[in-house]
Amino acid sequence: MSPIIYLAFANSSDNPLYQLSAEERSIREILRERYVNKGHFLVESNSYSKLDDLRKDLTQFKDQIFLFHYSGHASGKSVLLPSGRAAASGLGKMLGELPNLKLVILNGCETQAQVDQLLALGVPAVIATHTKIEDRLARKFSEQFYESLVQGYSIEEAYTQWVNYLETLGEDAKAIVNPRDLEEDDDYIEQLNQWGLFYKKGGAESLQATLPKVSPNEKNRKRIYLLLAGVLLALASLGGLSIYNSVQPFDFVFEVVDRDGQASRALTGELDKLNMEAGDSLMMIEKETPEFSLTQTDPPIMGRINVEGNIYFEDLPHSLRNNALGYSLKSKYYQVAGRPESIKMKGNRGKLTIERTEVLCCIKGRVRIWPDLIPLEGATVVFQDTAVKTNAAGYFEFRIPEHAQKRIQKVSISHPDMKSTRHESIQPELIFQDKSPWDINVDPK
Repeated sequence: MSPIIYLAFANSSDNPLYQLSAEERSIREILRERYVNKGHFLVESNSYSKLDDLRKDLTQFKDQIFLFHYSGHASGKSVLLPSGRAAASGLGKMLGELPNLKLVILNGCETQAQVDQLLALGVPAVIATHTKIEDRLARKFSEQFYESLVQGYSIEEAYTQWVNYLETLGEDAKAIVNPRDLEEDDDYIEQLNQWGLFYKKGGAESLQATLPKVSPNEKNRKRIYLLLAGVLLALASLGGLSIYNSVQPFDFVFEVVDRDGQASRALTGELDKLNMEAGDSLMMIEKETPEFSLTQTDPPIMGRINVEGNIYFEDLPHSLRNNALGYSLKSKYYQVAGRPESIKMKGNRGKLTIERTEVLCCIKGRVRIWPDLIPLEGATVVFQDTAVKTNAAGYFEFRIPEHAQKRIQKVSISHPDMKSTRHESIQPELIFQDKSPWDINVDPK
């Protein structure tokens, strides 16, 4: 099984971290050469890390995870997830059960208080923060640290290079504009390096760990090739080389593209996040994990969708090569373009065109005070029996049931600063529709 770097990100619509999505993309781009092109390890990235998702993933990949990275709002007692705060004690116990874990990175504010428990539970090394950290600098830490790791440096060497980089920034490294904290206070320790590297007593050797340099498949194949070498030499004299070629398993990757033939991340969850152009407000929709499988075999063979959105198959039976194969794509939001009945695997790479399905999902809008068009935070918006509050940028969003998706829906808006309750009719939108929000301008008292 391939080692895994697990990346967990958690943003907040009430207090958004505008660098978090860019940080996730940067890390994946930095690691791409090693995990995509060379297959040395896998990357599992969760953009909306709910507690149940973490629990399932840490259980499923228990023996494979060697680096766990969290980025988002945090404190000494918890980290923030879309499902709410996750107590550090519970998360620590889950991480302590990973037998091959080498490093935990907690890239949020004031996470050093979580370190002692992690070390006591068996985690070899932890990178955590002494105080509040600036969102933009936290992104820079991730970029710098992973750049060093992919160049072959150890954990300790990569951390040292980050410290050296901070010294070049000088006083600029101390500025806190958009912190990743959970506590509502303005007190923090101003220091040049807010990050620390911690390890168990007597366990300094753990800091010399590096990223895997050889994939498990490479190791296994080398062993197999050595064992077969003698057999092939014997078969060669009898014309038996064709036997080897006819039974050799093969790997295959589908490059997912859009209708224009351009690389697409349709299956990665990249579009699970709707970034509203105005107000920098994060609007989220239901996250799904698409499944792609070949149905020609019994049982079906599941493909692995990596963070780039491509679909990988390993060690496929040679009998599948060049044959018309049935398939299944389980996704609410995407489908194979044209819906062909079968696909063919020629060579080791192919392209698969994926397009969006036309799915209605939500009603969303923005409430502003007339005539200055100031966003109204905390307004109560009611749809049927559900009420939500507008965020700091005045935005709201409702998921709507299927039976109501094709009809204009009514909402009511109220706030102590409004002259009266406002009733508005809103047309539901396509889930991927790129349009400005439905603006509702209300009269002040």
